[in-house]
Amino acid sequence: MRARGDPFNFLSQHQDRYNFATCGAVMVEVLQGIRSPQALTDLESKFEQMIYLPTDKSTWQLIQKTSPGLLRAGLPTAMPDLIIAGCAIAADATVFTYDSDFDQIPDLKVIHSFA
Repeated sequence: MRARGDPFNFLSQHQDRYNFATCGAVMVEVLQGIRSPQALTDLESKFEQMIYLPTDKSTWQLIQKTSPGLLRAGLPTAMPDLIIAGCAIAADATVFTYDSDFDQIPDLKVIHSFA
């Protein structure tokens, strides 16, 4: 987050064209590194305004089906990334990320910019 600035400022520039969603794994990854109590409160408030994608049983089943294939293909994927991908696939959502690892996940729609 530090290297690219506040992602919510960037996303707010595109909120007229997109509905942004989050899931627990995204929230934990973003919030765990925040040191300032005020910044933490501000970010939590911004996450509260987003659509929340749950990690339910069907999402876990999707992850369980996806992970072994990635491993067999020599593409081990971190659990948080699998959770984010599972939530997005289950919701037919697209992941906006700078992380090219998401490109390896079957059936996941990924964009790297809003150009």
